[in-house]
Amino acid sequence: MEQGRKAIESGYPLLRALIFHHPEDKLCRHIDDQYYFGDDFLVAPVMNSENRREVYLPEGEWVDFFTGEAYTGKQWLTLENIPLETMPVYVKKGASVPFYPAIVQCTDEMDLTQTIQIEIDPAFQGIFNKTDY
Repeated sequence: MEQGRKAIESGYPLLRALIFHHPEDKLCRHIDDQYYFGDDFLVAPVMNSENRREVYLPEGEWVDFFTGEAYTGKQWLTLENIPLETMPVYVKKGASVPFYPAIVQCTDEMDLTQTIQIEIDPAFQGIFNKTDY
């Protein structure tokens, strides 16, 4: 909701090309198969049957949202055997991310008062490794 509200107020799209956040990085000018989702998430869909892809992490500190593994930006990662349920998603270190802790079949089932904030800090171990929600 927060990012949607920001998009409405600023006029910036929710999905953004990397160049939007990194205009000085010449590599970002040519990457058209990764995108920012809001201010903090970098998404890199796998679009081949080999379940492999290269991901460019721009300048900054990044954390794999699913595993919690930390990376320093301005580097390429080569990912192999990527399962469908773990599409490469990275989040900026230091971000505070709203997260709905329950599994639902439809958003109509959500009680937004149960939303929690996940801090992407050194203690963050990824959402697949987290056990307290």
